[in-house]
Amino acid sequence: MKYHREVPSFGPQGPQGDQGNRGFQGNQGFQGDDGNQGDQGDQGDQGNQGNQGNQGDQGDQGDGLASYYAYSEGESSTTAETFQDKVSLTLPLVGNYEVFWSYELVGSAGGYDAVYRVWDGSNEINGGRVNTNVGYNANGWDPLTGLKYLTIAVPTTITIQWRRQNSGIIYIRRARILANKLS
Repeated sequence: MKYHREVPSFGPQGPQGDQGNRGFQGNQGFQGDDGNQGDQGDQGDQGNQGNQGNQGDQGDQGDGLASYYAYSEGESSTTAETFQDKVSLTLPLVGNYEVFWSYELVGSAGGYDAVYRVWDGSNEINGGRVNTNVGYNANGWDPLTGLKYLTIAVPTTITIQWRRQNSGIIYIRRARILANKLS
């Protein structure tokens, strides 16, 4: 048996209808209460300290350049005819240095001679005599400065020294020694 069905034919499609009105949105529900925060847990145990690391390699030896400085700013006086130390500077490293010094001398009155020297314990590096034309009360200080290149074979102490030549009091102040190691 065979069935046969006839398909109806349709006419042209009609225009689309208008869109209907949108429905209302519902109300939002209420938010619930926040819950309570829980208790904090216990702190854990501290871990063990790690092992100390290995010591690093020793660095290269430096070039040995250094500066050394000593000073005595205040006034000192002497009536001695033997040398007195005003300030000393020890150079602990063997090598070549440039050494600078400065100080001021005056006698208690004009005509009193001051004898001075820069001394390394064995040799006079610099020295001389100053005839003070104007005395201490007239503020007649004579400034003395110098520079010398020295080769030091053993640790050495450089000292500024002074004394009187004949009579009176000889004063010294602002004594300074600076040594720069060159090599």
